Amino acid sequence: MNNKEELENLTGAQWATQLMKDPALADKCPWRKLDGRDWALLLLAEPQFADRCPWEKLDGYNWQLLLSEHPQFADKCDWEKLDGYNWYHLISKHPQFADKCVWKKLLGSDCVIILLEQPQFAGKCPWRNLRGCDWTTLLREEPQYADRCDWGKLDGGDWALLLLDQPQFADRCDWGKLDGGDWTFLLPTQPQFADRCDWGKLDGHDWAMLLSGEPRFADRCPWEKLDGYKWERLLSNQPQFAGRCPWGKLDGVNWGILLQSRPQFADKCPCEKLSGHDWATILCAQPQLAGRCEWGKLDGKDWSGLLQKQPQFADRCPWGRLDRHDWMMLLHARPMFADKCPLEQLTGREWAGILTGKPQLANRCPWERLSGHDWAILLLEQPQFADKCDKWNEMDGGDWSELLITQPCLEDKCHWEKLDGHNWEELVHFLPELFSSKCPWEKLDGVDWLELLAEHPQFADKCDWGKLSEENWKELLDLQPQLAAARAPRKSRTTNH
Repeated sequence: MNNKEELENLTGAQWATQLMKDPALADKCPWRKLDGRDWALLLLAEPQFADRCPWEKLDGYNWQLLLSEHPQFADKCDWEKLDGYNWYHLISKHPQFADKCVWKKLLGSDCVIILLEQPQFAGKCPWRNLRGCDWTTLLREEPQYADRCDWGKLDGGDWALLLLDQPQFADRCDWGKLDGGDWTFLLPTQPQFADRCDWGKLDGHDWAMLLSGEPRFADRCPWEKLDGYKWERLLSNQPQFAGRCPWGKLDGVNWGILLQSRPQFADKCPCEKLSGHDWATILCAQPQLAGRCEWGKLDGKDWSGLLQKQPQFADRCPWGRLDRHDWMMLLHARPMFADKCPLEQLTGREWAGILTGKPQLANRCPWERLSGHDWAILLLEQPQFADKCDKWNEMDGGDWSELLITQPCLEDKCHWEKLDGHNWEELVHFLPELFSSKCPWEKLDGVDWLELLAEHPQFADKCDWGKLSEENWKELLDLQPQLAAARAPRKSRTTNH
């Protein structure tokens, strides 16, 4: 790029990109246009420009990026600009800068991450910055820091989590902080703390959860706290408590769930509470209970779901109750019922869904009903029907990208002009060898480039770096820091399809 007018119109970010590709343009660069981010990215790739840099423009994140790759610029750094996030990333890579760190700026979570990776910095840690959850995270992995812990910061959830792995700290615990949920979490793994538990804090949900895993505590349970839902959950896991259950608390939904796994309680169930959906759910799992079923309650959706699992009940089905969606779901699983279906009512989308799973019904399909999108759905799974498709021009870019990723054999049918940058990014991302040579790179925007280069940095020489926003750059360089040095000159790229 040597056209004077083009150069004058470049932004700072674009100048940084051009200088990475052609350092000889330096004498033409209006350096004032470059901001801190531009300088950081430029110096990552071309450190020889350091004598031109107004260092005060760089913020903490810019310094973090630059020093991570070029620690020789440390004497230029205004260390006060780095926050805890910046220090965590920098020290993780260059621990020699620890003496420059303003440690009080670090969040407790930053300190914990540093200490778990580099315990030699324990003496520099601002321990007062650690919250209760930070202490729990640290002590679960490294209990030797216990003498530094401000135990009063830990709440009930922190204590339950800590004692789960480090029960030796029990004598430090303020047991009154634990609520019912905390005790339900802790006791199944550490039942020796039961004598510390304030059982009155546990509600019905807590008791159902606790006894489902630890029935040993049943003698302490105030059973009246459990409602129908809690009894359904408990009996599904611990049927031995049936003698304590007030069955009247269970509604139809509770019974529908319970009888799926515990059919032995069917004689306790007041069948009038069960809806058609409840019965369909029960019979899918326990067909032997059919003699109790009130069949008239089942609607089309119930019958569709039931016959998918238990086709032997077909002779009881009032087929007229099934709508198009019910039939689509049923025929996808059980094409044997096609002769019962009023196929003329099905839409193209429904036919696409059916044929995706059951191509043997193709001889009954009215192909003209399928739209371009319907065809894309069908051909994803059943490309053998391509010769019947006459809607190629109706497929949009999203249809084509999704279809070609799965069925690249159909590329000769593609209307390439319909693909936008995002569609091309998907194609090149999943099938780079096949589609990169066809890609009109200028269609990709900053987000497209971020997603592509994060996985395929080999295409950096195709990128118009000026399209990436500051946030795009930050995300990309976190994943592929070497791309700051991308210098291969872009060539003119046009592709005819």
